[in-house]
Amino acid sequence: MAACTRPISVAITEAGKASYLFGDISSEEHVLALIEFIAQYQSIATGWTSSVERPKALRSNTVARIPGSIQINHTKRSSK
Repeated sequence: MAACTRPISVAITEAGKASYLFGDISSEEHVLALIEFIAQYQSIATGWTSSVERPKALRSNTVARIPGSIQINHTKRSSK
């Protein structure tokens, strides 16, 4: 997922929300920023954030932002 050359990568995901992949996590500042981001992520229904909304320490470490899945409710039609 494009993070092979970026040691210590962290993915954050939740069903129905955007997913994030951060790479080059190498300092306490990055870890604290991840904790801050997770709190932010949990408070947003879609999980979608722009780069300026994310903690500054993570902005250049964002490898990917993947849109959340769309759940389609398939109901069986009864045949009459």
